[in-house]
Amino acid sequence: MPSTMRANLPKGRRLEWTALLVAFVATWPIELVLAERKYGFLRGGFGQSHALAGPTEIGGFLIATALAQAVLLGLLYLVLRQLIRTPKRQEERLLAFLFLGIGIANLALAAKLELLSYFSDAVSFQLLRNLGGGSLVDAALFGLSESALYAVSLVGAVALFLALRWWLRRRAGTRAVPDATPAVGWRGWGLLLVTTILAVFAADRVRDVRLAAHRMNAYAPLSEGLKQLTDVDHDGFGLFGAEIDRQPFDAARFPFALDVPGDGIDQDGLAGDFTALPAAHDYRAPPLPAQPRHLILVVLESTRAGLLNARVNGRWVAPNLRALAAEGSYVREAYSHVGFTTESLKSLFTGTLAPAGPHPSLFRDLKAAGYRVAVFSGQPEGFGDIDATVGERASSDVYVDASTLKDERATAFAA
Repeated sequence: MPSTMRANLPKGRRLEWTALLVAFVATWPIELVLAERKYGFLRGGFGQSHALAGPTEIGGFLIATALAQAVLLGLLYLVLRQLIRTPKRQEERLLAFLFLGIGIANLALAAKLELLSYFSDAVSFQLLRNLGGGSLVDAALFGLSESALYAVSLVGAVALFLALRWWLRRRAGTRAVPDATPAVGWRGWGLLLVTTILAVFAADRVRDVRLAAHRMNAYAPLSEGLKQLTDVDHDGFGLFGAEIDRQPFDAARFPFALDVPGDGIDQDGLAGDFTALPAAHDYRAPPLPAQPRHLILVVLESTRAGLLNARVNGRWVAPNLRALAAEGSYVREAYSHVGFTTESLKSLFTGTLAPAGPHPSLFRDLKAAGYRVAVFSGQPEGFGDIDATVGERASSDVYVDASTLKDERATAFAA
């Protein structure tokens, strides 16, 4: 705000503007610097495949993320104005605004950096939610191992806020009541909201801008919220995000939908209606013999096909696996449909691409066929709803996972 305009404003309104500007400067630029340092989406560099190219992409990113931050701060500002309307308590209200606006933003930023340092610097909140089987809370419980430090910091911040509020209340009785006119009227906030919505829509249409902007804490929930609001047919897609729902009132037609062959409808909007060829073989599962053989299924975390032929200093990395492959068989061309352990396990155990809720599974089928089932896992199978989907615990005669051996852990971990 120019100095001449600021000088012409009443003192109370200057305080309002000052609080808004301080909150913005203490949040958005700090997050921008830290995000750029971590991801390098502005300067590019080794390993960064989605760096912003040219002034148009950089400008669009800066405008969209700055507006998103301003909208969230403005929402908090308006809520507090409605809760604390007494002009005499203006300074107390603005203190609460600064404490909540700056504190929540920076606490969320610190928690996010802690989570990313645990899971991977390359993931986002969306990926964390996928890792947790759709639950961001589950993912957070696994990553926030420094919760005591956050608790101490929070207690200290609350104590400082209460002390400042007590001091302001004491001095308020001896001072004249300032003019607590809002910094921006409803029309101004409405114009900001509309401009931000348009900026987010435009940013989401450019892949590199969208990926960079979703690294910012204010932009990501705003974009996701707009996506949910415009998803009128509840098929998971709206007018915002990576893919637009071009059939917003038809829940059966959306990006990546399963295209029903030969029904004359292009469910996924890709290359017209799918035409299926007849199956060359009968793929029905054969019945189990009267005396079925033992079945042992071993899942190795993050093990790829190249491991079988990998050498270090001339020695095989996995000689035992090579021996198993030589005596039996192995699939040379093997691919995973998803990069998350939780979803991969659910697909492996059910034979379904994306099972939801309790589902027919290998465990349930083997138990029904008379097998004695035992599960031994180094991870908690409740994470990501694996157990709830495939029924490991309910189908097992012997069940041991990380959640049943908490007392034997080497470290006191939040999970």
